[in-house]
Amino acid sequence: MEKLNRYLRALLAIALCAGLLVPTNLTAWGPEGHIVIATIANARLTPAARAAVRQLLGRHSLASVANFADQIRPQRPETANWHFVDIPKDETNYDPGRDCQPSPKGDCVIAAIARAETALKDRSLPRKQRAEALKFLVHFVGDLHQPLHCSDNHDRGGNDVNVSFL
Repeated sequence: MEKLNRYLRALLAIALCAGLLVPTNLTAWGPEGHIVIATIANARLTPAARAAVRQLLGRHSLASVANFADQIRPQRPETANWHFVDIPKDETNYDPGRDCQPSPKGDCVIAAIARAETALKDRSLPRKQRAEALKFLVHFVGDLHQPLHCSDNHDRGGNDVNVSFL
């Protein structure tokens, strides 16, 4: 029996090591990452902020709208570049004139966040428009904290980089 247990443990160790050696492609944060970020953000809201979110989103939570910006990207091509900012790898700071140029696919995540903040503060806008701004903001703050979405250059925020584990 003891011999069998040693054999099974050795087999398990070999299987685990073999599993670690298999390359795995990574896809940035992915939907789950955005949901986790939104859940953390929701937990840190003040009661007043939570009420404002409820007023804008109704029965939806921040987590349930966290992937809105990715879901609508195919229908809204002008939002494609809003998910990242390409800062040249030799630079140490963000320069809007260099890093956030307007194009048919939009400008960059930093400008998109600023627009969303402005829309959220403008109480003269329809609730639907302010709710959309909040959905974008939740997603883009997550995107901005994804390392490949705010570095390097000419790789569409890391979307053109194939990252694999091992």
